[in-house]
Amino acid sequence: MLKHCCMTNNSKIIAECYKQFDIKNTSLSTARLPHSIRVFKKHILTKEENNTLTNAGLTGGTMCHDIVQECLTKNTPLDDVIKSEYIQTKIAEFTPIHEKDKMKFKFIVKFLKPICQNHLDNIKELLHLNQMDKLEKQVWKDEVELTAWTPPVKIYWKMFLDLVSQVYFGDLKNKFGSASYKPLKNKKAPINEKK
Repeated sequence: MLKHCCMTNNSKIIAECYKQFDIKNTSLSTARLPHSIRVFKKHILTKEENNTLTNAGLTGGTMCHDIVQECLTKNTPLDDVIKSEYIQTKIAEFTPIHEKDKMKFKFIVKFLKPICQNHLDNIKELLHLNQMDKLEKQVWKDEVELTAWTPPVKIYWKMFLDLVSQVYFGDLKNKFGSASYKPLKNKKAPINEKK
């Protein structure tokens, strides 16, 4: 059973550098950003402006998360989720930042089903290896909030776990390759006739 993370010594003090920006907590992904980008995205841009910053990898990854989460939390078939109005609207409304981004997004959309199926197959395999009930018998929740105190930076980290079941919790990660619109080189190896 997944245990709730208990924090001892709850009377913690938020470091002065965070207080100056009126930050009560922060996320792990935000903390990994270089300082200049973090300040720009979190303190200079408005929330609405920040939400418009996207690219093919971010939008594609979010779609994959949404699809897999709905398949597991609502037991909806993969094809039905991909055909849903929500996903089709995300695909239709994507605006690439340049030609390479456009090609990458087309690639992600073309292979959306196998990418999502890969996540589902990996979860099924994990359950099988650990002799757990079938995937359908697990009760899944998505975007479960978790907070933990990190002593070195003196701040609470607010995290959202992509998937949580009775036994497992985890994050869905997508690694999309780079797109290229150069023609492929077809070099033929020289034939060694002495063989």
